[in-house]
Amino acid sequence: MIAGGGGDVSKVLVWFVGGVAVAAAAVCGVAARPASVAGQARPWSGTVPSSEVEAAWARCAELVAAAETFTSGPALLREDGYLVVTAISRTALVKCEVRESSVSVSSSDVDGPLRDHPFAITMGSGRTDGSGSTTVGYAGEDVAAVRFRAPDGRVVPGRVAAGVFLVDLPGSDEYSDFTHEAFDAAGALIPGR
Repeated sequence: MIAGGGGDVSKVLVWFVGGVAVAAAAVCGVAARPASVAGQARPWSGTVPSSEVEAAWARCAELVAAAETFTSGPALLREDGYLVVTAISRTALVKCEVRESSVSVSSSDVDGPLRDHPFAITMGSGRTDGSGSTTVGYAGEDVAAVRFRAPDGRVVPGRVAAGVFLVDLPGSDEYSDFTHEAFDAAGALIPGR
């Protein structure tokens, strides 16, 4: 946040500057570099340059009312133009949908440590055009990959980073109708997860 007495003007300026940074990164095709959340650099791999993910998280962090340190989770640039970024702390999971002119933040509110509840705490949201939905949740630190299966047998792969999963479901599919399989870094199925 910009220091001074501007209050709302400062937030608007920060959002405007953040939006310009995200747009500039998209136009210039910035090469991937480590994403940094709360000063901790860590590699991020995916289809969205890490600089865009970092800029989007900076816009979201202002709206997250938590004094904890967050680690970047998976991110996804949806077809409707929203960049979905996730982050996790010791007790909270955050899903943020960022567009040039708007930021929408969802946060888990759990009584106990989040890590005691793999796949139990999720947050979902539909696309603005009604063509699908995005769900995020905690999978577990030992989970490297997740597959979601619809009742009709279709398989939708999820993204996983820092124990957080993100799945983008097509059409009118509901997350609650899907089952999941979690895999470790060696590709072995994790039983009971």
